Amino acid sequence: MFRPVRLIAPAMVFVSFSSPLLAASAEEIWAEWQDLASRTGQTITADSQDYSGGTLFLKGVATTAEFQGGSSVVDVGDVRLVETGGGNVSIELPQQMVVTSNTEAEGEKVAINMTISHDGLSIVASGTPEERKYAYNGSSLLVRVGEIVTDGETIPMDLTITAQDFVSDYIIKSEEAVSITSDSTVGAVAFALDFQDPDTGETGKLDYAAKDLKITTDGSVNTYMTGDPAAMLTGEVPNTLAITHGGPVYSLDVQGGPDAATINGSSSGGQFDMSLGKEGVRYDVASTGVSFQMLAAEVPVPVEFSAQEMGGKITFPMLAGQEPQDIGIGVSLGGLAVSETLWGMIDPQKILPRDPANLMLDITGTATLVKDLFAIENPEEVPGELNSLNVNNVNLSLAGAELNGSGAFEVDNTSTGPIPGAPNLIGKLNLSAEGVNGLIDKLAAAGLVSNE
Repeated sequence: MFRPVRLIAPAMVFVSFSSPLLAASAEEIWAEWQDLASRTGQTITADSQDYSGGTLFLKGVATTAEFQGGSSVVDVGDVRLVETGGGNVSIELPQQMVVTSNTEAEGEKVAINMTISHDGLSIVASGTPEERKYAYNGSSLLVRVGEIVTDGETIPMDLTITAQDFVSDYIIKSEEAVSITSDSTVGAVAFALDFQDPDTGETGKLDYAAKDLKITTDGSVNTYMTGDPAAMLTGEVPNTLAITHGGPVYSLDVQGGPDAATINGSSSGGQFDMSLGKEGVRYDVASTGVSFQMLAAEVPVPVEFSAQEMGGKITFPMLAGQEPQDIGIGVSLGGLAVSETLWGMIDPQKILPRDPANLMLDITGTATLVKDLFAIENPEEVPGELNSLNVNNVNLSLAGAELNGSGAFEVDNTSTGPIPGAPNLIGKLNLSAEGVNGLIDKLAAAGLVSNE
């Protein structure tokens, strides 16, 4: 049922990275756009151009991008570059632009048509050719997907993405590689999707809204447009994305099939950080004040839980190298409370304490890759070996019992340990527990474990 969302991704990636190309001092700025487009694997053209009285009028502007597995065309329309003094140029775009994307992956051809419209959009270019700044300010931006066709079959759907009250500063540095940094605030964003699976007849509606977003990015545009995964990882400066938000509210309603379900959720705030570079990949996501409810055809009772905090992080290398590289995984779950309906299924007598559960897990280590991860074609292939593993912290509290632990291990890859096929771990794990015997007694009283 999530197939339509997957098909939209290629076009959205293109729009997000080409938007700065549509912004930036009359004839000089126009020349910069053309140079920047050619250096990032794109072209930007105009049917005609006319300069008069400090205004460059570009008629019929369009951009084209060729990328791995497809191409995208943005029909921008007529653009005015107005010199306003002080070295600033105001960019006036038409209120609506049309994006057409064609991709092919695994023998499947996908065509996507969408429109981008705005209200009250102001774009001002300043700075120098070597370091050009674009200041965006707008009251609303709307992206609407009008049609998705896969292998000649139209997928019934309606997708809209809106942003309100946004302010963004882009800085484009044109050196050996083109880099872009951005700093944005968005008052509110919303995502609405109505879809139908043409094979099953299943229909669905997804709504998502978030507020008070702050977004920063830093990275090289060249690496994204070449289609070479290694290029995104070998630069001196990693590509980064950081988002904080005031908390989303979302709902999903699927009807007419075996996957029928209704889901509602929210949080009071959160953050997402990502880094992609020669040191590897790092993700760090966290939310606070989490609430979730689900009613599904295949689940006999409603699923409902809340948590004070939920988060996860992961670090892993992508490029082969002779030296060990950092790895890591972390999980944080604080104040998890499930509904009495769920508790009643396993403990109707209310013998077990209903205390909120907590889990903290922090594991780091090193690994050596003998092959780039993106070059692996066989999913069963082992691209390297684990060198060390550090259990920095394990804490679990549940139903009145608590477990704590830490430890460190070196890995002997020349021999196997207790787990078949796994290398031998040499080290020690220290564990301490409280209230475990009492919990076992209560589990036995509730009939969940044997008295023996």
